[in-house]
Amino acid sequence: MKTKSLAVAILLATTSSQSFAKNNFSKFYAGFGFQMGDLQLDENRENAKLGAIKLEAGYDFIPYLGLEAHAIINTRSDDVLINDDGGAPQGKTEFSYHGLSLFAKGTFPIKHVASIYGLAGGTRGKFDTDYKDNNNAKFNEKVSDYEWSFAYGLGMDLHLTPRAKLGLEAIRYFDKKEFIGQYNGLNLTFSYNF
Repeated sequence: MKTKSLAVAILLATTSSQSFAKNNFSKFYAGFGFQMGDLQLDENRENAKLGAIKLEAGYDFIPYLGLEAHAIINTRSDDVLINDDGGAPQGKTEFSYHGLSLFAKGTFPIKHVASIYGLAGGTRGKFDTDYKDNNNAKFNEKVSDYEWSFAYGLGMDLHLTPRAKLGLEAIRYFDKKEFIGQYNGLNLTFSYNF
C-alpha cells in the first residue's frame, strides 16, 4: 500500500512539473519593480534606509534554470549621523546606492499558481556619499568607484496569468564589510514572459 501511495505521489508531482513547464515556460522575460534597501554599516553607525527602482531581464534555458540581470537605480538616499571619538555628533553622511547584478536562477514550481527560486551571482555596486559637518559645509566624497561582491537571495513568484508574474524577493546584493558593509534589498517586481 505504501509503495502504491508513493508511486501515485511521484506521478502527480511529475505531471504537475510537466504541466508547469508546458504552460509557463517562455524563454525571455523582463520586469520592473521597487526596492527597499538596507545598508548595514559598521557597528558604530546606524543603518541607512534606501529606496530604488529595480529593472530586471532574464532568460530561461530550461523551465527550472536560467540567468537574470538586475539594475538598481537609487531614488531615495539616507543620512547617517557621524560621531567623534567621544560620541558627540560631528556631522552626517548621505548614502545612496546603484548597482548591476547577474545571477544564475534556479526555479521550483508550486503547482500552477506560484514558484520559488534561488539566486546566486555577483554585483558591481557603487556607493555615493555626501558628507556634511555641523557647520553645513558640504562636499562630495566618493567612497569608491564600482566594487564587485558576491550576491545571493531567495524569492517567490505569484503567477497572475501564464505570462505575467508578481514577485517578492530578499537579496544580499553586497557583502564587503572591509569596504563599506552589507547591502540588502527587498524587491517587489512585476515581470512578463515574452
